[in-house]
Amino acid sequence: MSELDQVLKGVVGSLQETSSAILKLKEQYGSSSVVNNDKVSLLSLKSASMLAYVNALTVVIGEKLGGNATADSGREKSIEHRIVLERGVKPLEKKLSYQLDKLVKAHMRMENEFADAQRRAEMQGGRNENDDSDSSDDEMAQRPRTFGASEREEEEEEKSKPAVYQPPKISSTLPVDDRFNSKDHKDRSNRVRMQAMDEYLREESERPEWESSIGANILKHGRGGVKSLRDAEKDREMERYEEENFTRVKATSKTDKRNEKKRERMNQVNMIGGEDFSIFGNKRKLEDSTSRGSKRSRNVWEKAKRKL
Repeated sequence: MSELDQVLKGVVGSLQETSSAILKLKEQYGSSSVVNNDKVSLLSLKSASMLAYVNALTVVIGEKLGGNATADSGREKSIEHRIVLERGVKPLEKKLSYQLDKLVKAHMRMENEFADAQRRAEMQGGRNENDDSDSSDDEMAQRPRTFGASEREEEEEEKSKPAVYQPPKISSTLPVDDRFNSKDHKDRSNRVRMQAMDEYLREESERPEWESSIGANILKHGRGGVKSLRDAEKDREMERYEEENFTRVKATSKTDKRNEKKRERMNQVNMIGGEDFSIFGNKRKLEDSTSRGSKRSRNVWEKAKRKL
C-alpha cells in the first residue's frame, strides 16, 4: 500500500500543477493584452498534444483504479495523442530546428555586434575627452600656424579645379624582335629511338613506373591495341594543358581519325597472344638510334648562324 500511496500522491501533485498551469493560461488568454488570432503555432500544438496525452494517461490510471482492467477509452486516446506527438510534432521540430537555430544565432550575433559597437563608442568618447583635456593644457604652449592652414587651403582649391589630362611621356623604342624558332627547340630524341630499345631500357631500369591502373593502356577492350608511352605522354600533356588554360582542345580531324583507324588495324595485326610484336616489323636499324654519327652537332655558333 505504501507504493500505491506514493504513486497516488505523485498523480495528485501533478494534477494540481497542471490545474494551476491551466488557470494561469486561462488568465493570460482572457486578458486584453494578449493578441488573439486564429493561427496555430508549433509550440501551442506541442503543448496541447502533451497536455492531452497526460490527461489520457490519468484517465487510464483512473479507470484501472476503478476496476476497469482494460481501460479502452483512455488507452485509445493516449495512443492517438502519442501518435500525434511522434508522427506530427517531432518531424516538424526536426524540419524547423535548422531555421530556428539560424534565427537564434543571427539574433545573438546582432546583440554581440551592438554591444561591441556601444563599447567602442564609449572608449572613443573617453579617448576624445582625454584628447580635449590634453589640448586644453597645451593651448598656451603652442601657437597656431596660420601660414600652414592657408597653404593647405590653396592646395585643396587647386585639387578641386578640373585639370586637363596630360598623357605620360614615354620614350619611343623599337619593338622587340622575337626570333624564337620552335623547330630548334623540339625534342627529336623520341623520333630516332627504337621501340625495342625503349622496352629494353624500361625493363632493365630499377626505378618504379607510374600507371593509373592495371589495364589502363588497353584501348577499346583490346581491339585497339596497347597505348604506347608516347601516346600516354601526349594524353597527359593535353590534359594538363586543358586544366591549366580552362579550355578544350579541338577534336581530331578526318585525317587524324583515318590515321588512328590505320594504327588500330596495325595494332590488331601485331598483337599475338596479348603481346606486341610490332618491334620485329620495324625497318629502322639499331645503329641509327645508338650511334652519334647521324646526329648533327649543334653548337652555339651554328645556332647563331641559323638565326641570322
